[in-house]
Formats: sequence, C-alpha cells, structure tokens
Amino acid sequence: FRDNPAFLRDGGVMTYLLPPNGRQEARILPSDRICMPRQQRQWQSAGSRRLYANPGAAVVLRYQENGHVTMLSNSPDKSSSGEVFVYGTSVSRPDDTLCDIHNVWNTNGTGGDGRGILLTRSGFDDGKCYGPNFGSPFFHQRQQRFKPDPQQGMNRWCHTPVVIPCDVRAGLYTLYWVWDWSSRMADGERKEEIYTTCIDIAVT
Repeated sequence: FRDNPAFLRDGGVMTYLLPPNGRQEARILPSDRICMPRQQRQWQSAGSRRLYANPGAAVVLRYQENGHVTMLSNSPDKSSSGEVFVYGTSVSRPDDTLCDIHNVWNTNGTGGDGRGILLTRSGFDDGKCYGPNFGSPFFHQRQQRFKPDPQQGMNRWCHTPVVIPCDVRAGLYTLYWVWDWSSRMADGERKEEIYTTCIDIAVT
C-alpha cells in the first residue's frame, strides 16, 4: 500500500488500530468505523492517480512486514503474523463499521446486509516477504530463497492478491483491508488487535 499513495483514498498515514491505544476498555465497539476518519469519504488526494481496473482483473495489495514476520519472536503472545481479510463493495458508506463487516460479509455475498463480499482471506505472511532485520536468522533464510525487488531496497514486500468480481458495474469499488493480529492470552482471553485501511478502485 505505502509504495503508491494513489491507491489510497487520501494518501495519509496508514496506521489505524482497533481498539485504539488508550481506550479504557480495550475492546472493539459496535460503533468503531472500519475506515480511519480521513478515509471515510471517497475522495482522492490532489496529484495522486486513482487505480483503474476492469471487472475480473487481478489486483495485488502490497505492504511491508515491519518485523511482524522476521522478528515474530519479539512478540511472545503472538502465535503467528495474523490473517488478512479483504472485503469488497460497490456501496460503501462513511459509517461502515468493523463489526458489521469483519467476519460477517462472506464469499457468496449473503452475510450481513448483503452490500459486499469477502474477496480473500490469507496469512499476513505470504511466505516470501521480509524486511532488513539483519539480526534475524529468518530474514537471512528468506533473502537467500527470494531475492529482493530492486525498487523495494532490502525489503521484499508482502502481497495479498484479489480479483475484482466479474459482475461489478462501472464505478467506484471499495476494498476494506483488515489485518487481524489479535492474541490469545495465557488465561484464554482474546486480546483484539486489528488494523485496517480502505481503498477505492475505479472499475471501467
């Protein structure tokens, strides 16, 4: 995502955490929006080109692992790098909430209010990505197996491929990218930690 702000609604800061740090009750509320405030409207920042795609086209979403793969051992309460969910809709709303969409919309479009679908669900770690964490043996193993992209420096970015549904009509199609990195604590309680970003694609 960060490599091309044109794919974002506002080209702004990527980090949007739910529940937010500092909330007295560390849980996600039914009112929590799925998009950060600056991404709740479908507008494009000046100077940034919108991504255009045809129905049925493949789109690859890219992001840096930032140590969540190569230095996972630094987070002992995490059993993995988490999962990525990508939801799609032609009828996005500024007040769309995480609870109304995440783990509700499904692949056949019958979940929740039926406005959208789950396009893909995959691991945050695509099996090839890494960042330049030189103290990590995992980094060196990955780097030997998968060469970095010269345009990405010492990084090899993680990829999440999605396909725009063939029946989508021309217009803006919104992707909700949800990274669920929640933890299971020693007492069995689930500690929620979810990051999201929202992207508009012009379907032609």
